[in-house]
This record gives sequence, C-alpha cells and structure tokens, in this order.
Amino acid sequence: MDPKQVIEKMDQEKFKVFSKAYRAGLEEAVTASPSDYFSQGATPSQYAEVVSKKMMGNIAAGRPFSNNYEGQGFKRACKKVGIKHTRKAILEFLGICD
Repeated sequence: MDPKQVIEKMDQEKFKVFSKAYRAGLEEAVTASPSDYFSQGATPSQYAEVVSKKMMGNIAAGRPFSNNYEGQGFKRACKKVGIKHTRKAILEFLGICD
C-alpha cells in the first residue's frame, strides 16, 4: 500500500489513542525490565518518548510495515485498547487495513 493511501485511510482519533497507549505501555515495560532495553542512560519516560515517536512516526508517515510489533510496548498497548496483539489487529484498529 502506498504511504499516501495509508495516511488517508488511518483513523486519526484511534491513532492518537493507540499512540498514548503505546507510549505508556513502553514506559511500563522499560520500568519493569530496564536491562532488556538499551536506553543509553535515559529514564524510562525519556526512552519511551523517543522510541514511541519513532515507531508511531513510521505509522503516521504511511510506513506501518517497518515496525516490529512483537515488543512489550506494543503488547501492552494492545491490551490497553482491547485488541489482540498482532500486527493485523493493530492496523485494523487504526483503520489501515480491513
């Protein structure tokens, strides 16, 4: 799918909801297991901010297939918004694919 098509199809309100859930989930994951993350001395909040901007930025720019959705941040975000932890479920939630 063309990035422009992805952007046009995406539900912007759900994107905002999922972005907040992802950032919160990632911060929780880093706080729970800091040794699992290469944070370069950043606090869990700082790390989550940087990484969530990159991951959600990929989606916002129409490149949703460039992310690895297997991490704890995405797993926790899916739980927060009440969807399965799969790439397909995330993209369906965002309105990107049917």
